[in-house]
Amino acid sequence: RGMYSGQGVGWGIILMGAWGIWAMISCISNNFWSKEFFPPRIAQGLLCMALVLALVDPKIMYAQVASANPVLLSLGPIQILPKTTAFYLQAVLILSLALLCVLILQTGEERLWHRAAGMILVVLSASSHLLVYRLVPFPLIDVFTTISEASVAILEGRNPYGMAYTDIYHGQGLTPTGFGYLPGIFPWSIFGLLMGGDVRMGNFFALAGTALLFLFWGNKKTFSSRCVFSCLLFYGGAGLFVAEQAWIDPVLVFLIVATACCLERNHEALAGCLAGLLCTTKQYGVVAFVFLCLMLVSRKNIRGSLWFIMLALGIGALVQIPFWIWNLPLYWKTVVVGVGQLPFRPDAYTLVSLASCWGIPVGGIPWIGFGFFLLLVWKLWNRKSIGIQESFFCIALAYLWIFLTNRHAFCNYYQLVFLLLVSCAALGSSHLPEKSS
Repeated sequence: RGMYSGQGVGWGIILMGAWGIWAMISCISNNFWSKEFFPPRIAQGLLCMALVLALVDPKIMYAQVASANPVLLSLGPIQILPKTTAFYLQAVLILSLALLCVLILQTGEERLWHRAAGMILVVLSASSHLLVYRLVPFPLIDVFTTISEASVAILEGRNPYGMAYTDIYHGQGLTPTGFGYLPGIFPWSIFGLLMGGDVRMGNFFALAGTALLFLFWGNKKTFSSRCVFSCLLFYGGAGLFVAEQAWIDPVLVFLIVATACCLERNHEALAGCLAGLLCTTKQYGVVAFVFLCLMLVSRKNIRGSLWFIMLALGIGALVQIPFWIWNLPLYWKTVVVGVGQLPFRPDAYTLVSLASCWGIPVGGIPWIGFGFFLLLVWKLWNRKSIGIQESFFCIALAYLWIFLTNRHAFCNYYQLVFLLLVSCAALGSSHLPEKSS
């Protein structure tokens, strides 16, 4: 579940750090980029594992976890799970696994029925998220309540950065005192609220948009392979859990992928608009923006990239201007100062929490992540050509180290890393041309 609990979590953090070190060494080697990140057969195996685990472990939903934990039941509104919806979700998982087996057994040339099976699998994987929303219409997490209340406030003409939010934890001190998200989330949450009556529908549309980019953006993979990568967006990692909890990281993934695809096709105006939204959706969106800028600079040099950079900064400012006018000191205090002053979370899934648990000084650990970020920037700056594979892999690796060395990071943070690695594998066959002289 992405929280520091249980004896095996420490080893999980260590293994993630070990993989991160191997990935850093591989990233700075010269022969790394000539290889495919992971082939479609590996993607099929990952998807098969995800489906089997979802079927074996019935605790997909937070409400089911809370039902086995009386402490959580005393903190918030845990509803009784609708058994019919759970039955439908299980049926979708079983049918998805059956269709995946058809694709795994595929040999030789891809035929029409392989493509049809892959497309049905994508539809089923997307529908599983809709069933999750139906299963748990009110998840026990402040992310859902604050985004919902803030979106309603915008529709009613109230300032979401100057209001109190419902304390679903009943005085436990866990509910945020303000709205810490940047305003770029509102187009997605409000659209989801208006179209589906649930702010989480915005995240669903973002994942569906990323899946469509996988399916129809030109690359060298077969259509059924692209379907498998699209399904990993919905089923892979903690996908169903993240969907239920309303975490907005799927929006970041869509904006990153869409921006990179537009840059590859020379649609720099649209790419700049998307990048501006990326930087105003979550505070660490600027990390991905830096690597996307490097991707364009490798082709057009700094002068040729100014239009994209200026447009992105302009759109980013335009999204925030209404809230600056509304109450600039309050906005700054909430989204900048407040986020920077978030307390240390001993239950976070980070090396900082692990070191604290073991009694090791943690003061300098966050600088490790920042140092690795600068090292990756330097590595890409010295490359003559940066394609989607290089860009996405470095973004994912930078996020991994920033999250591992942060004060708090939970499963949605690492789901973002996973989704970016899937995007790297799905779209990594494309490369930008050499930098112009």
